[in-house]
Amino acid sequence: MANRLPIARQVALAGEALRGPFRKEILREAADTLFGEVRASNRAIAGSNLQETVTTDGVQGRAPEDMRVGGQSVLRMGRPSDFLPKVMEILEAVSPRGRSNSKPEQDRYVRSHVVLVDGQEIGPPFLLPPAWRRIVVVSLSPYTRKIERGLSAQRPDGVYEAVVFPRVEKLLAETSFDVSFAWVADVTLPFGRRRRSRQAKTPHRKIYNPSRKRIPAVIIQRAL
Repeated sequence: MANRLPIARQVALAGEALRGPFRKEILREAADTLFGEVRASNRAIAGSNLQETVTTDGVQGRAPEDMRVGGQSVLRMGRPSDFLPKVMEILEAVSPRGRSNSKPEQDRYVRSHVVLVDGQEIGPPFLLPPAWRRIVVVSLSPYTRKIERGLSAQRPDGVYEAVVFPRVEKLLAETSFDVSFAWVADVTLPFGRRRRSRQAKTPHRKIYNPSRKRIPAVIIQRAL
């Protein structure tokens, strides 16, 4: 018997009708088949193996074949979005900063990085929708082009291409995701920030990058 839920997915195997000397073997094969199908399905959705726990008869880590008569073994799998906070941690750690006694506005670049998932900005805790296709990480700082070209004494090689891209590529090396660096010009998107029109006195969206200048980005795409 299987109970299939959306990710995080839970699948339960019940063995109330199984008895006899071959019970363990039957349960092991049933669990391998049922849980294996779910792992493969989630791997196709997430692009990598998800964190999982198996709980049998209420005991975490107990094997399904050790299920008591009338018991249950449950496979629980975690959400496939846990890598985005790590990406943002990398960006925060390597971003140029002001002096230790600097004013908050001098650390504006550190706070300027945003995540766009299929064109929509998402924020902490950076949970991905199940059917996501493309993630773009960019900086909205007006200095992002200068910093990327090495005009920061703290990061003479730049940030996105030289430091962040290889670290994210390594982080996701065991997944099927395609990680790349690019200078993008198509980030003329509404980022959810609004300002007031002086004339109409009605809110309207603030569009970033109106000059279509290319800005550095790390792009993560799911393999089709």
